[in-house]
Amino acid sequence: MSERLNITVVTKNADARAFCNVLDDVLDALDAIATEQGKNPDWQIISLQKNSPMKVVLASQWAVFMLLVFGMKKIEDGKPNPLNSNATKAVKRLGKRIENDTKVIFEPEGQPEFQPTAQLFRNAQQSLSRGFYMAQGSIDGTLDIVNVHTTAKFSIFDDVDHREIRCKFPDELLEAVKRNIGKRIIAAGIVKYRANDDLPVSIQVETIESLDDAPPLLFSEMSPIDLAGAMSSEQYIRQLRDGQ
Repeated sequence: MSERLNITVVTKNADARAFCNVLDDVLDALDAIATEQGKNPDWQIISLQKNSPMKVVLASQWAVFMLLVFGMKKIEDGKPNPLNSNATKAVKRLGKRIENDTKVIFEPEGQPEFQPTAQLFRNAQQSLSRGFYMAQGSIDGTLDIVNVHTTAKFSIFDDVDHREIRCKFPDELLEAVKRNIGKRIIAAGIVKYRANDDLPVSIQVETIESLDDAPPLLFSEMSPIDLAGAMSSEQYIRQLRDGQ
């Protein structure tokens, strides 16, 4: 699959400064997403068209490009914002430029183009003012304080600073919750994060995986890992992250 993102910028009189400002906003958003994903933010300019309309083609990690475009679409449509606070702040700046008569078109190669409107700025600003955003993710820590009187919920205390994270779960996970009281788990689902520091505060749990049941793997027992095989490094990192 191609790993290129085509960006077209239309400004009054082909303003180079306005073009650079747009590119700066886009790179800030991509950097924030890549850092959150544990990827190296390394963007390459493949081509640059300086006359109107001004165009730039970036190359690097396809997944990060798609997360940015997907996130902007969600924000513009008024859906839950999947981007972290730093990416949302960059998208807000980009939206403000669009509101001031700059046209920006994103086209991941082989995918439909997306042209944000001024609504992007207003919705990003509103998202940041709420103080929270939602995204698919996971929380690991010790399961404790189960309550099923009204809404089924429990708490996880994270391993770093023992913060309490509130967890709602469906009835079908009740037995798994019971089995893991007092144990370390990974809970995956829709996570609610604080916008100012990107720390999780709650999660709508979809799956639970016990970390205590699996015996620790000794370094001497590990098989050599071949990163040069058919699997790409991105696929390999995703597999490690998802515990597959």
